[in-house]
Amino acid sequence: MFSWNSVEAVFKNEKKISGYLSHVLSSIKVRFQENRENDFLLSLIVPNFIVKEICEREIQVEICKIIKNDFNKDVAFEYTIESTQQSFPLEEAVFVEAPEGLAETVVAAVVPPVTFQFKEKYSLNPRMTFNSLILTQENSFSKQALDFFIEDTVTMCASLFGPSGVGKTHMLHAVGWAILAQKPNTKIKVVSGEEFLNDFQTAIFSKTMGDFRNKYRFKTDVLLIDDLQTLEKAKATQLELFNLFNDFSLSNKKIVITSDKKFSELFGFDDRLKSRFSGGLVLNLEHPSSDSKSKFLDHKLLNHNISLAQHLKDVVLDSVGRCYRSIEGAVSRIEMLNRLNGRVEDDVVFKMFPVVNKRLSTSMSVESIIQEVVARHRLQKSDLLGPSRKKEIFEARKEAITIIRENLKLSLKDIGVIFNRDHTSIMNALKGSSAQLKQTLS
Repeated sequence: MFSWNSVEAVFKNEKKISGYLSHVLSSIKVRFQENRENDFLLSLIVPNFIVKEICEREIQVEICKIIKNDFNKDVAFEYTIESTQQSFPLEEAVFVEAPEGLAETVVAAVVPPVTFQFKEKYSLNPRMTFNSLILTQENSFSKQALDFFIEDTVTMCASLFGPSGVGKTHMLHAVGWAILAQKPNTKIKVVSGEEFLNDFQTAIFSKTMGDFRNKYRFKTDVLLIDDLQTLEKAKATQLELFNLFNDFSLSNKKIVITSDKKFSELFGFDDRLKSRFSGGLVLNLEHPSSDSKSKFLDHKLLNHNISLAQHLKDVVLDSVGRCYRSIEGAVSRIEMLNRLNGRVEDDVVFKMFPVVNKRLSTSMSVESIIQEVVARHRLQKSDLLGPSRKKEIFEARKEAITIIRENLKLSLKDIGVIFNRDHTSIMNALKGSSAQLKQTLS
């Protein structure tokens, strides 16, 4: 039997295989093979049209040589595109120049053509609604603004910017459900930025832009795009999205996007497209505060009917990251523990969620204090010494300044040099922070 490993071996042994070709070879799979009376049928699975073209151009000839040597037969190739975005046979036969000594051409055997259809990967998540959204001080305003956006007939675009894990995707899906609740016949399309990009590239290679535009422009009333930052370097896809924006605007349709990058950090996006974002509703979501994380944890535990002592909740909150997603992961582990043992034991929780000791070491230096503070607050040293006045960075900076002042007895001027600030700023940071610091470290 023919083995795909023999093809990879040829390229590795006889050629200096490039990185991209190595990736292409590893992405191709043998669907089936058949040693027929007059030829050898080889059916290959490829992830997209780009890999198919590379296979036809650079790999098929070597396959023909191997099979000719082993079976003394010409090869009939059959391709199937199979990915998360689409899965369908090719519609036309593929011809490839045969190697010297073989038949003049090798003709691909083809499965009867089918109508081109995109495979739906995303749909509205039934768990992500406004009813299930846990309102906190960071997302309450955004929720109210999106309520207005859903009712508004003028604003056609809403953008949700913020770091990963702060609830952007939940709000994206919640908008879809809220619109469906008012207008059940609304055609809503949910995609990731990557899926939109892959759909567009597939449409280009398969010459089915009509199907692509029919799907996104004519068969969609509300388009929800998650993780738009994946289109940052895809200029052609951005142009298509820009034209889509214009069509939606003329048709009074709505687009909602999310991005892990802030609006000001989307450097790779065309200015015209960014103007479309800024012309609509722009919302920024921040990392949750300690109170918000605690509220979120309480709700999640209640939803899973898990009772946890306060000191154990504190352990969980101290060990998880700065986003809601990390808390959900922690609750999932606690639920698993509860199901396995029928209870949640203190010592197991401590092992499952190790907490970095909050007390500072006895051998202090400016560097060790700064490193320990940034580790506790999950920041970077550059955040503490930089110009940012975000709440979480400001509080961490004030804590570090107070510890340095009280333990190392440095002057306000010297501390100002360390943090690139004047002595007045250092004095203001020290006001009222000692009591708060003692409570934090106790």
